[in-house]
Amino acid sequence: MLGMRLNFDPGTQYAYSNLGYCILGKIIEEVSGMPYEQYVQRQLLQPLGITSMRIGGTLAEEQVEGEVCYYDYEGAYQRPSVYPDGFQAVPQPYGSFYLPANAANGGWIASSIDLIRFMLAVDGEPIPADLLATETIRVMRDRPGLDEWETNESDYYALGWEVSRIGSRTAWHHNGAMAGTRSLIGSTSDGYSAAVLFNSDPRNGTELENSIVEAILDLIDSGTDWSEIFHLDQFAW
Repeated sequence: MLGMRLNFDPGTQYAYSNLGYCILGKIIEEVSGMPYEQYVQRQLLQPLGITSMRIGGTLAEEQVEGEVCYYDYEGAYQRPSVYPDGFQAVPQPYGSFYLPANAANGGWIASSIDLIRFMLAVDGEPIPADLLATETIRVMRDRPGLDEWETNESDYYALGWEVSRIGSRTAWHHNGAMAGTRSLIGSTSDGYSAAVLFNSDPRNGTELENSIVEAILDLIDSGTDWSEIFHLDQFAW
């Protein structure tokens, strides 16, 4: 990748970059003097009570306790293995890519409860206390100064979060997808957070995500008397 030219000057256009997040993980290692996974666990996750998040493995025998199995959608083609002990065809979730190499751009495994713990620490709400300063959260959500996202446009990609206007709400969210997984996490401007995980990536993942977002918003607006009691300590993974 270092031998490829950039498509445009940095800071002038938007393009999602998995490689950019991989490089960011290496920068964290260089600055902290610690492996990326270890630094994130010690400095970010453990203070939030998150103890089970880790970088995942690729093969079935690398599955950790409590981790799910991953399934391809029906009719999906097998792919060549990336491992050097042969080029046999394998199910895409198990051997068609090397997950640890994606550490900082999508290599983490987690439970939905731990993702909610993380989300509540960066949602800008006073309870529980945020991990980041209020100004940092504001900058993280600000609209980039790019011509393609003019001030009258409701949706844009900020610093690591997609920002969308949904009816009267603003939502900060992000999705994720690899062979065998599909995920969605987000918070709304009226104080709700949600995390949804699937152990399969359907043929039309966008359609699934849209349906899940509609279901979550319907649930929020259902008139349910949402308790303000803190329940997270009742759950573990």
